[in-house]
Amino acid sequence: MHAGQTDYRILILGAGCFFFALFSLHAQQPHPFFRQYTTDDGLANNVVFNIIEDKDGYIWFSTANGLCRFNGYEMEQFPSGQKDINYTALFNMQLDSLGRVWVHSIYGKLFYFDRDSIYKHPFADTIVLSNKPRFRYSGGFVLKGSGERAFYFLDGLGIVAVDTGGRQQLIRPEVTPSVIAMEQDGIFATANVIHPDADTRLAQADSLEKAGMRPPVVLYREDSMTTIEGFAQRAPSQGRLEAMIRYSGGILAFRKGEIYFIKDGQIQWQQPYPHNVILFRQDREGRLMAGLNGRGGVLFYENLEALRKDKFSRYLDGHSVTAMCQGRNGGYWFTTLGDGVFYTPGFGLEIFDEASGLPQEIVRAIAMKSEEQLYIGFDDGAVYFLDMAADTLINLGTPSPRKQLFDLEYDASRDELWAATDRLYRYQNGKWFSYEEQILMPRQPYSTTPKNIAFSPDGQILWFNGSTGFGALGIDSGELLYHSSAYNEQQRCYAVFQDNRGRIWASVNNQMFELVNGKMETRHEWHEGFKYPVQDIVQLDDNALVFAPNAMGLLVMHEQDSIRQLTSADGLVSDAINCLYAGPGGNIWAGSFRGLSHLTPKAGGGFTIKNTTRANGLPSNAIYKVAGAGNSIWLATEKGAVRLKEASRSAEVAAPLIVSATANDEPWDWKQKVAFGHRQNNIGFEFISLQYHFFGKVPYRYRLEKNAAWARTYNRDVFFPALKPGSYQLEVQAQGKNGAWSPSALAFFEIRPPYWATWWFRGLVLALLGSAAIGFFRFRTRQLKAEANRIQERAALEQEMAELKQSALRAQMNPHFIFNCLSSIQNFILEGDKEQAVQYLSSFARLIRAALHASMEAEVPLEDEANMLERYLELEQLRFQHKFDYSIEIDEQVDTYDTAIPPLLLQPYVENAIVHGLADKEQGGKIEVHFFRTNGSLMATITDNGMGISASLKQKKARDSLHKSVGMTITRKRLGLLSGQPGNPVLVEELKGEDGAIAGTRISVTLMHNNIQE
Repeated sequence: MHAGQTDYRILILGAGCFFFALFSLHAQQPHPFFRQYTTDDGLANNVVFNIIEDKDGYIWFSTANGLCRFNGYEMEQFPSGQKDINYTALFNMQLDSLGRVWVHSIYGKLFYFDRDSIYKHPFADTIVLSNKPRFRYSGGFVLKGSGERAFYFLDGLGIVAVDTGGRQQLIRPEVTPSVIAMEQDGIFATANVIHPDADTRLAQADSLEKAGMRPPVVLYREDSMTTIEGFAQRAPSQGRLEAMIRYSGGILAFRKGEIYFIKDGQIQWQQPYPHNVILFRQDREGRLMAGLNGRGGVLFYENLEALRKDKFSRYLDGHSVTAMCQGRNGGYWFTTLGDGVFYTPGFGLEIFDEASGLPQEIVRAIAMKSEEQLYIGFDDGAVYFLDMAADTLINLGTPSPRKQLFDLEYDASRDELWAATDRLYRYQNGKWFSYEEQILMPRQPYSTTPKNIAFSPDGQILWFNGSTGFGALGIDSGELLYHSSAYNEQQRCYAVFQDNRGRIWASVNNQMFELVNGKMETRHEWHEGFKYPVQDIVQLDDNALVFAPNAMGLLVMHEQDSIRQLTSADGLVSDAINCLYAGPGGNIWAGSFRGLSHLTPKAGGGFTIKNTTRANGLPSNAIYKVAGAGNSIWLATEKGAVRLKEASRSAEVAAPLIVSATANDEPWDWKQKVAFGHRQNNIGFEFISLQYHFFGKVPYRYRLEKNAAWARTYNRDVFFPALKPGSYQLEVQAQGKNGAWSPSALAFFEIRPPYWATWWFRGLVLALLGSAAIGFFRFRTRQLKAEANRIQERAALEQEMAELKQSALRAQMNPHFIFNCLSSIQNFILEGDKEQAVQYLSSFARLIRAALHASMEAEVPLEDEANMLERYLELEQLRFQHKFDYSIEIDEQVDTYDTAIPPLLLQPYVENAIVHGLADKEQGGKIEVHFFRTNGSLMATITDNGMGISASLKQKKARDSLHKSVGMTITRKRLGLLSGQPGNPVLVEELKGEDGAIAGTRISVTLMHNNIQE
């Protein structure tokens, strides 16, 4: 906080009694959790005078041995070249407009902290030395701006103002004695102003004492002074302290045993104040805090009215509290004389422990009798009754001689207390009775050995469970109504519960069962969580059941097909819940060994979850039992019984501070975006979140690339070795005590690639490679073009050669055909048949013209080829005197005009059929030519009804063994060249009649393959 009036300090220096006096504690006085910091934790001295939080959130302490700073992890010391600060008692502190911390010593000198070093105010020595004879000690200081003007409050003299040039101005009221006060941020620095002459000073003091008055207070502003008189002295003086604070729309002044409330320049009221106050402070909730000397602790007043009635809550009783500060995260700091510093995360909890009068701190069980009355069971088996209203704590003794205790339950209808130890015990008429030995043992062979106990909804049955199974007792009848060992082998039962509908649930070993008609029916198939030991079961107002399966969070079940699981991913403090309490309005409290989760139902369904841990003020995260009555919720913990109060508001968490950065172990300025060479790629960061409620265990998460997955840690530093070239953004967040994550602290840097990986080098290489590629491409293109030209020329040459071969073959065939025709004409002439010879010669002339025309073409239409065959057959029919008939047939699907074939291909085959096939026929010969398509190819068949190919070949061989059919050979070669297909394009087959005799020959010729025009 900021500077205040501190007359008490002279007494501090000379009175050791302030450090060591002991006061007794009030019995059963609860308190919040306090963490103490002393020289063992790094404090410069356990005598601490003041405290302040700077703009970054660091906590500063002024001690009897200089200044130190706390960051939540360790105390930082700052030795100064100004040796008089290192071992000097320092008092009030302030922040200037630059956020620098200023502090003053009792001797009046001012110091400030800047960039990890402490400096003395340039004119501190001058002011002290020049005014030393006229003042006794420093009463505080006030700053303007960044120190452009500093106001030294020198007790006895007044105020000395000094500017940046060292010019001094003495400010003191005309009236003496008086108290001059100046306000800054609601706190008043004060100095007593006395007459310089000793005799006059004594006379003025005597006059005021006789009049029953105290000196006036002069409120100083830089442009005015306001004198307030009328401070009547009604109570005996306590010390020489003057403490003033702005509060409740006025000024609250404590002056030597009395308190005054000033408003509008007038004293509104005054009354004795019986406490030895050092100073007052106000928290953000508007409560007034009074730090007391004489080990009186700190008093909290809710408002001004509570102060007038002296109605307060006392904490840290037994310690002299010198200063108070509420941090930005809501926690409270208290400095003491000789006991170091105390911190609490807040006042939302009341803790009962050994300091509050309990016999020990490990609380195993709690049972509520009312909102203000409860039974507490301890680790040694003892049970106590705490009455908050009567402020009494009664020892009820130890139920079991084995001195162990597992559970307590209070039976409100019978006003009886039950305890689960090695046996069942009941507390009646001020004594403990073993229920098993007294009632059950003579009538049943089963041991109860309970670990947990619970009543049925109607309060008539007590259910118990433990290592030997579970069972039920009739409370009034004293009978054992059920024991699982009677029906099953003895198995460990973790929880048993009877709900409002009479259904009985039991967690046995690793499964959940329902007891139906005396038999256990498994329910593990309802949900995976029912395959784990269920630690506790409760029922909500809407009859929903809540199960706590080990390591599986919570299961909230309305019906079999309506089970909702809640885990730490939904906000639970832990997935391992070990105890439950169902409160009014559907509220659920779930305890674990990592703290407490409070689930509040939302209007649209689901729950809002708030967690309470050591960060919120729990003395321990280990919770053994949660119990409640009405609006009163209690916890049994490892370090006392805890009563939950209304939780204080949690402030938003500030972004962490990045405190250092290194590249290859060399520091660099992370506030600037820095580009490193590719070998400076080992980057480290140190950061901190100033959240003191985590006691050095702040959860962090970080990532190095935007939108990357977060990495979590409790460490305050990260190291990234051998980073690849690229731009990076470090992002660090801290988690607050409410579970929310803070804004991000950011640091940007870049790892430059090596020159061979830069864009310009790669561009140069690509350009060179591109030029080489283009050159090679052009060279290769020229090669390929030349090669293609050669291949094209070769192909054209081959095509030309093929065509020449075709022409040559046609040229060979035509003379052969002409020779045969002339032979026929010669026969007519020799036989003297001039008419036939003339007719034949005329037909021959027409055929020759058509053949000559066709021989000039590579292909002719099928129509022309068929006409030439017909003219040829006419000539042959004349030559052989009509001993045969012929026909030429073309299928309709063959287009005779668009289908082109090489000319005169079939003539040799037709000739062969006439000359050789019909050689033995004098009459009745027949030649049939048929063109058709099949499987995409153009086919032609020449069929005769002659002697057959076998007999014809024999006859031909016998007649002229040396003769070769030149026309047939030429035609076969032509067909081979034209088809370009493997195999023989000509198929010859003999035809047989029904009697099996040879009936002729058929020659099938493939004219074209798969290129018939449609």
